[in-house]
Amino acid sequence: MQVKGGNVTESVSFKHWAYITGKVSPNDAGITINGKNVTIISGAFNLSVAQGTYNLTAHLVGYVSYYNNFTLSSGSVKNLTIDLKKVATKSSISSSDVYFIVGGVVAVIAIIMSFLYFRKR
Repeated sequence: MQVKGGNVTESVSFKHWAYITGKVSPNDAGITINGKNVTIISGAFNLSVAQGTYNLTAHLVGYVSYYNNFTLSSGSVKNLTIDLKKVATKSSISSSDVYFIVGGVVAVIAIIMSFLYFRKR
């Protein structure tokens, strides 16, 4: 390069990015990387990032959150497939329902046994 007839030397450093890409299911889950929300389109995400250490969290109400910590160097790619699992729910049958059902079964058995006992006499 010449400036006003003189030579000028300029150093340029090229910063090569690292990449975080993947899919998350269910599609409406949220993802944060180092505490910042990530744009997700139809369950897919793709980011160009500087080399470094990253903390990724995927979350959705009613599902167990997913956590992943990783370090990327320049030019590396972290490809993730995240399938969130539903939170285990308690049975919808209450203990009083169980007692009612067991009591009903015992009563039916007692009636059948009584019927058979008196029928033989």
